[in-house]
Amino acid sequence: MNRVAFKVFASADFLNRVAFRVFALTPRELEILEHIAQGSTYPQIAARLFISRDTVRNHVSKIYKKLQVKSKTDVIQMANKNDWFKG
Repeated sequence: MNRVAFKVFASADFLNRVAFRVFALTPRELEILEHIAQGSTYPQIAARLFISRDTVRNHVSKIYKKLQVKSKTDVIQMANKNDWFKG
């Protein structure tokens, strides 16, 4: 495994442990969280994941509650601060 692939894998592994154990995020919530952290809009997330906008909103609401944040900005800041999605 090359260095870049290892860093991405290690980051993903760390995030999975944090998300599942600390924040109790589901795999789908984790997937949506990554899209939010990348700056995707709800319609973009819905299209990419083949789900409705209402389903995205429902997942985002649960993510906010679990992470104890109130906005997309808070989620992005938390992800950036903790380097959750950096390779």
